[in-house]
Amino acid sequence: MSEPSPVLARPSGPLWRNLNFTLMWTSVAASGFGDRLIMLVAMALMGMTAANDNSVTITAGINFWFFFPWLIISPPGGWLADKMPRKWLMFACDEIRAALLFCGFLLIPAVGAAAIPGDHHWKIFALMAAVGTFAAVFSPARNATVPEVIPPTQLTAANGILISIATIASLFGAIVGGWIINEQDSGTLRTVLIMGVLFYFFSGLLLTLLRIVRRQKTAKEKTGFFSMFAALGYMKSHKKTIGLTLVNVLVWGAAMVVSNSFTALNSSYGFDPGRRLRTYTEMFTCLGAGMLAGGLFVAWMNKKRESVPLGMLGLTLAGMSVAMIAICPWYVAGLAATFGVGFFGNMAIICTFSLLMGIAPNYIRGRVMGINSLATTVAIVLANLIIWQLPTKTADLIMVRSLWPTAAVLMIVGIWGFWALITRGPMPKQSQNIFWHLDRMFTLFWHGVTWYGKHRVPTSGPCIMAANHTAGIDPFLIQGALVRPVRWVMITKNYYRIMTPLWKAINPIAIEEGKPPIAQLKAVLESLKAGEIVGIFPEGGLQRDHRNLQKFQSGVGMIAVRSGAMIVPVWITDTPMRKKMIWHFLQPSRSKIFFGEAYKPDTTKSYEEIVEDLRQRMMALAKRSLKACPNCDFSFKKLTMSTIATCPSCGSSLWGDGEAAREAEETHGGEAG
Repeated sequence: MSEPSPVLARPSGPLWRNLNFTLMWTSVAASGFGDRLIMLVAMALMGMTAANDNSVTITAGINFWFFFPWLIISPPGGWLADKMPRKWLMFACDEIRAALLFCGFLLIPAVGAAAIPGDHHWKIFALMAAVGTFAAVFSPARNATVPEVIPPTQLTAANGILISIATIASLFGAIVGGWIINEQDSGTLRTVLIMGVLFYFFSGLLLTLLRIVRRQKTAKEKTGFFSMFAALGYMKSHKKTIGLTLVNVLVWGAAMVVSNSFTALNSSYGFDPGRRLRTYTEMFTCLGAGMLAGGLFVAWMNKKRESVPLGMLGLTLAGMSVAMIAICPWYVAGLAATFGVGFFGNMAIICTFSLLMGIAPNYIRGRVMGINSLATTVAIVLANLIIWQLPTKTADLIMVRSLWPTAAVLMIVGIWGFWALITRGPMPKQSQNIFWHLDRMFTLFWHGVTWYGKHRVPTSGPCIMAANHTAGIDPFLIQGALVRPVRWVMITKNYYRIMTPLWKAINPIAIEEGKPPIAQLKAVLESLKAGEIVGIFPEGGLQRDHRNLQKFQSGVGMIAVRSGAMIVPVWITDTPMRKKMIWHFLQPSRSKIFFGEAYKPDTTKSYEEIVEDLRQRMMALAKRSLKACPNCDFSFKKLTMSTIATCPSCGSSLWGDGEAAREAEETHGGEAG
């Protein structure tokens, strides 16, 4: 028995019109601002001044005590997120954090120097641990809530926006806090703490306004103490969740090494020791700006499919950026490489984290997110603990040298993961799987392809894929939608030798112009009798500068009758309209592919009649792409295509709710390969 979908809580409109999402990102911004303020206050209280040689270990110590409670609290926090109303749990965590900051405000004198003696540093660590405890409860509850208020088709975009907004808030917090805080005036710290109190309080209030459908208990759900650890059994039986969690562990562990090396790099660039804090701030700002850009880039793409290979590619490029920081002696180049670490690292985080969030069922999602938080926190805590305990005199040198193994691990794992993913898939050969994944990534991310009705394509048996021919990219757009290889019919004069690896992967059917029709079609018939899919463009030529369907060649009718194959009409639209074929690939687009119902032609009809019937079916798909009724031409452009079952004008049946639901999911949904 599965849990009912909270449809009312997840409107299907654009994100900017989703009130729940607006409340979520506003709350994220407020709490992110507060988090950065308390970090800066802790640094000032512990005496991290511009010329302090202990800046590396101080930063690591603060991070350690903030994240240490997550090791203990994350699993119970995930359990609470599955057992309690999530928005009220998040509200309580934010308000308690506000109260803790207010207690810190009361303990700081109104006048005098901000720094406190070393034997009182435990008070700062205790405050950071207390705030981190409730952050550990808050995190899995929030991560489990996002899929409840965001449609699956928008989950990747939503996470990209949320992480970007959190990064912006953190950067603003660093700027505002750095501008206000004066180490010689404790009153400035009290001002910043009051600001943190207000932001946490405001964040909690916003979360109470979320509209979330009440969760129902399921037959799968365990009760009692051991239900806290049910996520372990679930993840053991779903290996993909373990792999996604390990990627997050690696990225966050590397992020701690890189961010803690910023002050150590001050001497590598030949700067005066008094510039440490400025160097740290500038490099941290570039890292945050890169994370922001990476998050916005992933949100712009808004693709779940092929997200894991893209994440592995991002991991590889992040490793290369870390290597650039380690090797480059020029500060400007170092800032650019730091931006790259943030950009590509955030790509990897969002792609893998969104998929983990999306595939975990709601009844156990909080505990899965809790395990993920626990695993990533282990990496964060261990990295900061080791750095915190480094000898003060050699800490800078060790941190700079540690960038090399960090970069190597990121690149090795990224390259290995990317190769392992693209060589596996639904195709019978490794070369076909490589082409299939690369094709999907290219068409999804560069051409923004959307597929409608791909479930109509038969999963087995001979099939003729008959499509209008708009651009050279057409075969690639169609193949990306299907898990069966399509053998396309092509003219031998286009069989360029330089593209031999591609031809070996897709195995097209090459025919020569000028030969008798039977000789030309023999290979096509043999392929269909072997149960394969054959792709044909009945027009016989490209519509380079128009989208008007031309007269069909009659050979399609003969092939269909003699082979006994099913025919699937396909309509392609919104592809690049350029004269030269190279621009069909290089010019970005928002292409759309419409698959019609598979059917067997009436063998009692002539070849010409069969071809005309196919042409009419394709014209009906063309009208559908324009959001028009194929029977009366009634336009319904203002309505959502996936929700219309009957024509408002003539009452003819269009596409039903079941099919609409599948197509809505296929627009951007589906797991990565």
